[in-house]
Amino acid sequence: MERATRRVMLAGGAAIVVIVALTLVAVAHVHTRDLKAAQHDLLALGAVLAEQAERSVQGIDLVVNAVADELLRGGIATPQELERRAVGAEQHERLTARIAGIPQLDVLSIVSADGRLLNFSRYFPIPPISLADRDYYHALRDAPGPAVFLSRPVSNRGDGTPTIYLARRLGGADDRFLGIALAGLELDYFQSFYANLDLGSGSVIALYRTDGQLLVRHPPLSSAASPDPALYRGLEPGERRLGEVVEGSGRERMLAVSARLTGEPMVLCVMRPLDAVLSDWRVDSGRLGVAALLCAAAVATLMLLMVRRMRAYAAVNQALAAREAAERSLRQAEARLLQSQKMEALGQLAGGVAHDFNNVLQAVGGGARLIARRPEDTEAVRRLAAMVAEAAERGASVVRRLLAFARRDALRATPIRPDALLTGLREVLAHTLGAAVTVRVEAPADLPLLLADKGQLETALVNLATNARDAMAPGGGTLTMAARAETLAAGNDAAIAPGTYIRLDLTDTGAGMDAETLARATEPFFTTKPSGRGTGLGLAMARGFAEQSGGGFAIRSRVGAGTTVTLWLPLAPAKAVAGDAEAAAASPDGAPHVLLVEDEALVRTTLAAELASRGWRISAAESGRAALDRLDAGAPCDLLVTDLAMPGMDGWAVIRAARRSRPGLPALLLTGYLGGGPEGAAEQAGPGPLGYLGKPAKPDELIRQGDVLIAAAAAARRVPEVG
Repeated sequence: MERATRRVMLAGGAAIVVIVALTLVAVAHVHTRDLKAAQHDLLALGAVLAEQAERSVQGIDLVVNAVADELLRGGIATPQELERRAVGAEQHERLTARIAGIPQLDVLSIVSADGRLLNFSRYFPIPPISLADRDYYHALRDAPGPAVFLSRPVSNRGDGTPTIYLARRLGGADDRFLGIALAGLELDYFQSFYANLDLGSGSVIALYRTDGQLLVRHPPLSSAASPDPALYRGLEPGERRLGEVVEGSGRERMLAVSARLTGEPMVLCVMRPLDAVLSDWRVDSGRLGVAALLCAAAVATLMLLMVRRMRAYAAVNQALAAREAAERSLRQAEARLLQSQKMEALGQLAGGVAHDFNNVLQAVGGGARLIARRPEDTEAVRRLAAMVAEAAERGASVVRRLLAFARRDALRATPIRPDALLTGLREVLAHTLGAAVTVRVEAPADLPLLLADKGQLETALVNLATNARDAMAPGGGTLTMAARAETLAAGNDAAIAPGTYIRLDLTDTGAGMDAETLARATEPFFTTKPSGRGTGLGLAMARGFAEQSGGGFAIRSRVGAGTTVTLWLPLAPAKAVAGDAEAAAASPDGAPHVLLVEDEALVRTTLAAELASRGWRISAAESGRAALDRLDAGAPCDLLVTDLAMPGMDGWAVIRAARRSRPGLPALLLTGYLGGGPEGAAEQAGPGPLGYLGKPAKPDELIRQGDVLIAAAAAARRVPEVG
């Protein structure tokens, strides 16, 4: 036992390690994905902004070249000739006209060979200003050819605004320096443009000259980190470069991209903090971590429960073995007592350890693996996390069923029609058992109602049908489910109190059992199936359910002659029978005809199947118009169940139209909104019994409300009209 316990603990530990490892792999994958996506977006943004800056500067370059070509047209040789062409109000008007409609162009100027301002577009007459101290003057005065120079940022001497200048050298026929054609580029234009871009807190956009001189930056230089000059120096025209920068304090790392303008000596840089880039990754990682923690906790809890119960089982077996050794001489006399103690011990174990915990572990592990494979899909992660939670709930449901077997969980008994129960199960089993098995039902419609927990009874019958299918494998056969009323006298073979019961027989045409196997068939965990194919709890749970419900259980079988499993269940009290007959009064055979109107195919199919499995006769329509067509064609309908929100015709319209042809038709409205019905519901629906349920509606609640509405309609029909 200790070896088995260690194996369980090792398996659980391995499962937790796998969950953690898969989560770490998923977190790393999401980190790489988000970082690559941010790099791609930043490169694309840098290219777009570089193109915008290039077009802005190229537009000014064209204007400067046009001014220069006009001044040099026809050829001039001396600075004096340039000065004669450059001065005057007429030239001022031409310069002013050229800057119109170009928001980034602040001023056009013409500078003489000795640095004097000859003319410019801002105002006239021209003030005596010398520009011989500017960097563009010194750079172009001795430059050969028609060189173009981009200045460093300076304060405009006209109005003090930050400006950079694009200057072209004016040379004579012998390349003699005659002067400069000059355009002022307002840096506020770029500041305003970049300020309108929402790149997130801490992001930076900057323009540099190719020699590293900062031209413009948003936000200001003091508010964030600056890139390493190696990021933008040496870039070829049109080239882009991706990298990282670190703030001087070393606290902030930023993702950066630089893009060299194709036709201008400028580089544009865009930077985003890594914290902002990886914000979504942190959220996704947190969700994955929570999901992994829940999965690991579920695995650890299940493992500890299994280990505890295994040790308890070992202790009980050891106690039984010691007791048997000490009282060997009394074994025959006390065989029934020992068997009772053994069953009680096994019942305690069954009450704590569900045989299908492995199925729960499979669902939890599968959900974790799916989360790891699709971490980028937030909705899928949420859905899979819900699936893991649902698996845990299934484990709790298994515990409740085993507690019912151990007689520690109170069953919720309700009146059940035997014929409707078996007919509904036949529809389910026809698909579950496979085409090789034929399912027959033999149950009169006038049988009394039985009293049992319907969910537990259905589970027991499905388990018994599955055992029958396995007994008839591989060739298949016939499974007959029969119901009849039987009165048992005192001292009956079922060993239950005398009285009238509903007898349920499940008979298969399988191989049958020999006497030894039959004697042990209802022992917990005893099975003749191959390893992994059965738990040995099906018959034991069915027997425990029948006995706890106040009935009995028996098995008859012979080798080669098949097996019959019988459950005796008590009748429902007379009051419950009368209530059921009242609710079923709308249909002669006791099964109400229900018209279900739902535009969502999945919801329609699920609801129809659930209601049909509970004995209702369902006709499903995908729209209000289709439902009304069926009513007009004379289809039977004891209850109208309709969705509220549907395209074309909503639930209120369907009820009103249906009641015009079927006055007083009971109706149940399903709505996705919680709470009670809207004000004026009766006026909207017209006269007749009306109920409403919020989605998701539990089938049991829907059945209960439907029965009440059908009974109310039946009672209304019995009231004599006055007058």
